Amino acid sequence: MTVFTGLIKGGTSKQPPIEYTRLPRVVDQLVNFASTTQPNSGFPSFTPNATTLSGNAAGDTVPFMTIPAGFVVAYAGFEVIVADTAGNSGTIQVTDGTNTYTSAVTVQTTGIKAFTAAANRLYTTAGTLSLAVGTGAINATIRGWVVMTDINGVDSVVNTF
Repeated sequence: MTVFTGLIKGGTSKQPPIEYTRLPRVVDQLVNFASTTQPNSGFPSFTPNATTLSGNAAGDTVPFMTIPAGFVVAYAGFEVIVADTAGNSGTIQVTDGTNTYTSAVTVQTTGIKAFTAAANRLYTTAGTLSLAVGTGAINATIRGWVVMTDINGVDSVVNTF
């Protein structure tokens, strides 16, 4: 087997400086299924979709995160902040309409309920992650979250190392 050398610019011991790397980020959004108003995420790049949620039902989807074009999603999931007391054994799952990132999980107790590797899904166009309500209406407060990385313009990053 041949080992090819000299292909890494700057040699094998020289790594890119941190200011030229792109770090993954965790972005989250609270969704209160018992409320008619929603909190702002505080991340202007990721516009939450405020929706009237009281009166939700099985089959409803609630957008909670916009994924910009050129981002890779590594993980997505949710945490139950306030447990569901609606009595319908309601479930939630994270989806973008095409891909399901978590299986349906009941939300009657608090804590991190579900997350899964998203197989590093690249969004070539902007997408939206939603919380899908299954089996019955809920009144829980959910923190949906995503781990993603911006790969736009990777070739334009200063390459001086």
